[in-house]
Amino acid sequence: MKQGDYITLNHVSGAQAVVSLYGGQLLSWKTSDHQEQLFLSELAVFDGVTPIRGGVPVLFPVFGANSYMPSHGFARINWWGVKDIFQNIDYSRIVLALDHHGVSNHYGFDDFLLELEITLHAKAISLALSVTNIGVTEFQFQAGLHSYFRIENILRTTLSGLGGTKFSELGSTSVQSEDELFITGPIDRIYSHLPSSKELRLRDPARTLSITSNGFHDSVVWNPWSDGCRSMADMNLAGYQSMLCVESADVNNPIFLKPDDSYTATQMVSVLDRDR
Repeated sequence: MKQGDYITLNHVSGAQAVVSLYGGQLLSWKTSDHQEQLFLSELAVFDGVTPIRGGVPVLFPVFGANSYMPSHGFARINWWGVKDIFQNIDYSRIVLALDHHGVSNHYGFDDFLLELEITLHAKAISLALSVTNIGVTEFQFQAGLHSYFRIENILRTTLSGLGGTKFSELGSTSVQSEDELFITGPIDRIYSHLPSSKELRLRDPARTLSITSNGFHDSVVWNPWSDGCRSMADMNLAGYQSMLCVESADVNNPIFLKPDDSYTATQMVSVLDRDR
C-alpha cells in the first residue's frame, strides 16, 4: 500500500487519526496530548489483500469464520471510497463508503451501501456505521466495529459495565457476576442483549476510556493471550500484553433490512480524567 491509500485527520487541538482506504479502517487515533489510543500490531500486513491486524476493522456482513465468506466478511478486505471530508474548530470528520460495485467478490450479497463516518475531537472519537438496502429484496447481515485498544499492561487492566450481562464463550453461556472484569487469560466473549445505549469503561495504569455504543446490541471482548498470538503470523508473541479488543456489534441476532431501509449504529470513545 502506498501513501495515497491513507488519509490523516487533524484536529486544531493536536489530535490526529489515520484512516486506511483499504478496509475503511481506522488505524491510529492520537488524542490532543499525542497519546496513541489504538493498538496496531508491529507485524500487521499492508499489502492491500490481507486484513490489517489492529485499529478498528469493520465487520460486515458476517461475524467470525464461516464456510461461504471470508472471516468477518468482505468489508475489511476491499477498497472504500471517500464520500466527504469536513473540518471546523470543533471536530474533523471523514465519511467513507463501500457498495457492491466496489467489492470484487460480494458472495451474492448485492445492492447494499455501507458508510463509515469517523469524527475526531480533542479527546474523543466517534464511528458511525450505516447500512442501506438499495435493492428490491430484504437481506440480513451482522456488523461490528472490531476495536483494538492499546493498553499498558493486560494484567493491570479492567473493563467495567458488563456486570449481570449474559455472555457466550467457547460454546457455553453464563452471566458475568462482577461488574469489573479482570483479564487473566485468553478471552473471547460475546455479551448479548445490551441496552441500545451502553457505556463501558476500560481502565489501565495510563488512562480510563469511556466506550459508549448506541444502536449496537452486543459487545465482544477478545484477547488471544500467548497461545493465540503464537498462531498468528501478524502478531508478536507478546502482543497480547498491550491490547484488548472491546467491540461494539450486532452479531447474535442478525439485522433484517427491507428495501430502502437503513441501519445506523455508533461507538463513541472518550479519554476521561483520571479521577473518574
